Amino acid sequence: HGITENFGLGLKTNLASIVADTNFVLDAIYQYFDGEVLDMAFDLGVGISSFPQIRDNETVYDSYYSIYPAAFFTLNLSDKFRASLGLEHKKIYNSNTEGEESSASFNGGSVNISVGKEFNFIVQTSYFDGKDFKNNEVVFRSIGFGLAFLFD
Repeated sequence: HGITENFGLGLKTNLASIVADTNFVLDAIYQYFDGEVLDMAFDLGVGISSFPQIRDNETVYDSYYSIYPAAFFTLNLSDKFRASLGLEHKKIYNSNTEGEESSASFNGGSVNISVGKEFNFIVQTSYFDGKDFKNNEVVFRSIGFGLAFLFD
C-alpha cells in the first residue's frame, strides 16, 4: 500500500548513481485491479540523469530526462511468490552544455519473479527495442537481480 490503498509514489536510484551526478526516477503507481490471484497496475515514471562526458579534454555533463508509462500484470501464486509482466514505452530526452538536444524511444517489457514477504529477492529479465539518440535501431536485453524491503 502507498499513499492510499490504490495509489503509491516511489523514488528509485541505482548503482549508476555512483558514476552519475544524478540518477533518480519518481514513480506514480495506481493499482487498477487487486484480485486474489491477478493484480493490474499502471505506472508513470519520470526520471533525470546526468553523466560526465569528456569533450575537448574537458569534463561536461549531459542531462537525460525520461518519461515512461507502463502497465503491470502480477500473478500472485502465494503470499510469498509472485510473477509479473510489465509493458512499457520509454521516451528519453538528452541535452548537453553545447545546447544540442536529441531523443530516444523504446518499447518493450520485463518479467519479474519475486520471492519473500517483507524482504523480497527479485529476478528480472527485460527486452526493449527502438531508436537511439542518433536514430539507429537498437535492442536492449538484460537480466537483473535485486532486493526489496516492503513496509506497511
